[in-house]
Amino acid sequence: MRFRRRPRASDTERKYATERFELGLHYAQLPAGDLGVNLRLSIKCFTEALRFFTAETTPHEYAETQYNLGNAYTDLLVGDRSANLGRAIACYTAALRSYTAETNPYEYAQTLGNLGNAYSQLLTGDRAGNLGRAITCFTEALRFFTAETTLYEYADAVQPGHCLLPSACRGSVRQSGPGDHLLHRGATVLHCRVRPG
Repeated sequence: MRFRRRPRASDTERKYATERFELGLHYAQLPAGDLGVNLRLSIKCFTEALRFFTAETTPHEYAETQYNLGNAYTDLLVGDRSANLGRAIACYTAALRSYTAETNPYEYAQTLGNLGNAYSQLLTGDRAGNLGRAITCFTEALRFFTAETTLYEYADAVQPGHCLLPSACRGSVRQSGPGDHLLHRGATVLHCRVRPG
C-alpha cells in the first residue's frame, strides 16, 4: 500500500494521536480479514488522530494523517462510493494546505496524483468537471515527477495501466460517460497510484 509513516510525538496528546495514526496504518495494511472492515477501523483511527493533529499546531502530522485518511476512503469500496470519494477529495485537499510545492514538493505531487485519481473515479455530479480537475491535478504532479528527478515515480506513472497518456495507452482508456472525451484530447496527464498497493 501507499500509506506513510511519519508522526512522532513527545507530549501525551501527541503520543496518543501518533498511536492512533500507527494503528490506522496497521489496519489499512492488514492482509487478513475483511478489507472493508479493516479500512473502516483505519478511518476511525486516523479521524481520532486528527482531534490532536491540526493544521495550525502540527502541520506535517496533520497533512500526513489527512493523506492516509484520503487513501483509506479511496480504497473503501463498500458503502456509498461517491461519498467515500468525496471524503477522500476533502482529505487530500486538506493535506495540500500543509503540503505545498515549496515546502514538500514530493508529498505535494503524490497528494495531487491521488487527488486526481479520486476525481477521475468520481462518476456522480459534473463528470466533465471532475475529469477536468483530475487533469489539472495530474498535470501539476508531472511538474515534480520527471525522469530526471524522480525516476521511480515517473516510470510508475507512465507505465501502461497507470496512466492517462492518450498516445501511450490509447487502448487501455475506455469511455464511460459524458466528459470522458477530455481524456482523449491529447493532453499528457498523469493518472497514478504513486506507489500501487
